[in-house]
Amino acid sequence: MKDGWGLATDGKILLGSDGSSMLYQIDPETMKVIQNHTVKYKGLEVHLLNELEYINGEVWANVWQTDCIARISPRDGAVLGWILLPKLREGLMSSGSRGVDVLNGIAWDRDQQRIFVTGKLWPKLYEIKVHPVTEEFRGDIKEQCGSIQSGETRTWGKRNQIHSHSHSHSHGYGGGEEEEEEGRRNCRKHTAVITEFGGVGDGVTSNTIAFQTAVSNLSQLATADGGGAQLVVPAGKWLTGSFNLTSCFTLYLEEDAILLASQNESEWPALPPLPSYGRGRDAPAGRFASLIFGTNLTDVVITGANGTIDGQGEYWWDKFKKGELNLTRPYLIELMFSDQVQIFNLTLINSPSWNVHPIYSSNVIVQGLTIIAPIESPNTDGINPDSCTNVRIEDNFIVSGDDCIAIKSGWDEYGIRFGMPTEHVIIRGLTCVSPFSATIALGSEMSGGIRDVRAEDIVAINTESGVRLKTAPGRGGYVKDIFVQRMNLKTMKYVFWIAANYGSHPDDGYDPNALPVVDNINFRDIAAVDVKMTASLAGLDNDTFTGICVSKIHVQLAEKPKKVQWNCTDVQGVSSDVNPPACGLLPEEDHSDQHCPFPCDRLPIEDVELKVCQPSHGCHHRN
Repeated sequence: MKDGWGLATDGKILLGSDGSSMLYQIDPETMKVIQNHTVKYKGLEVHLLNELEYINGEVWANVWQTDCIARISPRDGAVLGWILLPKLREGLMSSGSRGVDVLNGIAWDRDQQRIFVTGKLWPKLYEIKVHPVTEEFRGDIKEQCGSIQSGETRTWGKRNQIHSHSHSHSHGYGGGEEEEEEGRRNCRKHTAVITEFGGVGDGVTSNTIAFQTAVSNLSQLATADGGGAQLVVPAGKWLTGSFNLTSCFTLYLEEDAILLASQNESEWPALPPLPSYGRGRDAPAGRFASLIFGTNLTDVVITGANGTIDGQGEYWWDKFKKGELNLTRPYLIELMFSDQVQIFNLTLINSPSWNVHPIYSSNVIVQGLTIIAPIESPNTDGINPDSCTNVRIEDNFIVSGDDCIAIKSGWDEYGIRFGMPTEHVIIRGLTCVSPFSATIALGSEMSGGIRDVRAEDIVAINTESGVRLKTAPGRGGYVKDIFVQRMNLKTMKYVFWIAANYGSHPDDGYDPNALPVVDNINFRDIAAVDVKMTASLAGLDNDTFTGICVSKIHVQLAEKPKKVQWNCTDVQGVSSDVNPPACGLLPEEDHSDQHCPFPCDRLPIEDVELKVCQPSHGCHHRN
């Protein structure tokens, strides 16, 4: 059994279900499965078997997300009959009960021969007495009890289209205790598995249409009643091109589930350039849609039991290096103009370009990711929040061919015109390996502004720089109110690096007089070993970067360090307790703890909980 969905006993053995079509017989002493049967009705498998009860030699099972109870033979798994109870839930709703969910619970009083049923969030416990159908039956069992399927036969779409015929008598007992749901499949009101839409996890068959169809079908339910929807990807290798998500939605990758990005470019739609960039980064035209994409969404979760997304990027890296791309390479995950985004507990490998790119979005959490790409792979940035507000990036491990984290907000005149900053960002618990780039980069595309970025408890190993600020004439915008504390660095080229002549521009239309404002940049409590050069800090000769504060910085140099440890031009600030001593443009002041303060307040996003098997409420599409 993979999960515990239902458990019953005949007095000798245990009978279990795990949400599949299997009925398990379990030794109660060793808790090992001794036998199992596939539950079938007229030759078709009955999936999503949930709560179980043993009643007079039969196993009764709720079929999840329906008003059906299957009567199953424990000897061979055959369905002997059905108990159809749609009018119980309909009656509760018509009497004013709100938020009642599916039928979910069976109990058997053997001594009194009484049967009881209830449902999730039902205010009543019902005793039922079953009898044969006496009125005309309109409909098909496969339609009412929609988890019955075989091969390509799918009836998922009719699960919630239950006909209103009750075949039981009931009387209610008030005050039934709410039953706590368990298991990752119950995190949203509506749940489906990719195989129900024709998905094949063999690593060869394209599942692009299956994913697109699954999200399209689930989107109709996700916002209809505020309960949200979830798509589960089980263990297997699921080859797919780009597909879009929807609002009030969870994409869940089980353990050993691998999404394989297709290398067939026809499965990657072309998109126009981002409005704050004006052109693609790899080519002047637009860009390929990301593998997982969405725009104008609310309440989106991408998570799992550390499932894997493999971008199979070598195909794209090779084309980039040969100059054969007409469009910018796809990212693994990109969500635009969205709110309440959570991406956590996943492994991302071999992205064609950037891995995670939330843009023009708010209330974003990226947590518990393992991101790995070859260290020489081009532009495989880890996490790049771009023109976003209220962002939490926490407890991530990144090995990258480019910046582990890069804060961005648009490119030159396009970013200035779009005018959407990235602000209120907390980065915590990052481990980074990136020999040719930064642990945390600010820019270089920062024309919409970057403000209030906080980073703490950072580890970097064999990485080019600890923090790098990248900008240039023509960028405009600002980088200010940056706070970094408690970094541990090992084998670094630089600890701090500010470069004001980064140079790249989208086109010739930028204004060279649009100069960036850099102010209030704070670093404290940083320890580094095996460092070539402590700092290279370069502003512009007509645009001094101000308010740079470094405090409690202790650096141990490499065997062959640079002769000049601090190279400073066109910057202004202070230093305190720094070794090697800072440059003259950052004069030493006393060792007061007031230097380089780190904010004491908490950002609102820090108190937002991850949506781990918690129901969603009030879901609506954004306009």
